[in-house]
Amino acid sequence: MNTFKEIDALIKARMSNDVEEIYPVYDGIVNDHEYSNAKYKILWILKEPHDKDGGNWYMKDFIGNKDRLREYRNWPRTFNPIIYVTYSILNGFSSWNELDDTSENPDMIDVLRKIAYINLKKIPGETVSVPDVIQKAYEENKDIILKQIELCDPNMIIGGSTMSIIANDLGIGPLIEKNGIKCFATNEKIYIDAYHPNQKSIPQQIYCDSIINTIKDWATSKK
Repeated sequence: MNTFKEIDALIKARMSNDVEEIYPVYDGIVNDHEYSNAKYKILWILKEPHDKDGGNWYMKDFIGNKDRLREYRNWPRTFNPIIYVTYSILNGFSSWNELDDTSENPDMIDVLRKIAYINLKKIPGETVSVPDVIQKAYEENKDIILKQIELCDPNMIIGGSTMSIIANDLGIGPLIEKNGIKCFATNEKIYIDAYHPNQKSIPQQIYCDSIINTIKDWATSKK
């Protein structure tokens, strides 16, 4: 497994169920050129895709095309926070209230083409993820997930309620609290333990700014 094409082939062979017509959703780098040329290589790791029709499509085709993404009625719930955080990191670390709203400036959505995006569970789930199911999917397929992370070679990994699952296998820790969020940093990489972007327990501004400020502090300390 030295390429994403080889990984996708393994995912297809291991996870497809022709009898029940259930198939994986393939993920990874959204756009190779834009990701490799971004100021920082940012990898978001979330739980699972949602698709009542059973998968068999590529995440990069969905979030890498803003017109297609906006056809999905609930897209802002998960993807607006990802857009705001990513856009800020790649454009001078503006705070949440300094950023345009995607409804007024939809071109901001194009920043998703600069990220990598991985789900721990590739088979589509329902609207609410079940922790034990996500954990089991990861344990069964961690070889794939860890190889995806290696190939992405990110400067920043932002886990959306997933960092606790993968931290030991990444060899990171202990996580420390900073700006109201947990993280681990080396000179080369920073790992963020965030809530899922679609969380409802804290305001979006606080969610975004806690990630932005923590990564800003790390990036500034490297200069």
